[in-house]
Amino acid sequence: LRPGVIRNRKETSFTSAGSVRVAAPDTVVQPQAIVSAPATISAIDYLQLDARSSRGAAGRAFVYQWGVVPGGASQEAVMDILRALPTGASVVTIPHEIIVAGET
Repeated sequence: LRPGVIRNRKETSFTSAGSVRVAAPDTVVQPQAIVSAPATISAIDYLQLDARSSRGAAGRAFVYQWGVVPGGASQEAVMDILRALPTGASVVTIPHEIIVAGET
C-alpha cells in the first residue's frame, strides 16, 4: 500500500493498487429489436411504435435510432418527428394528420 495517495478526512484510510484480467463472455449477447405497433389504425388514430420490449442489451441501456424508408408524401414530416425525439426515446407517436393511408 502506498501511503498518502488517497485518504479520507480523518486519515484513517489506506490506499491500494492492482489489476485484473477481463475476458469476453463465452456467449456474446446479440441485441434483438422488438417494435410493437397496431396492425391497423383508423383515420383519427395516432400511430405509436414501441421498442421497449427489445432484448439483449446485456445490462446496459439501449440506444434507439429511428428512421424511415425514403419515399412517400409524409416522409419529411415523419423525419421531423424523429429528429425531435429525446435521446434514447423508445416510443414514437405519429399523429394522424400526417399519415397517408396505404403509404406511411
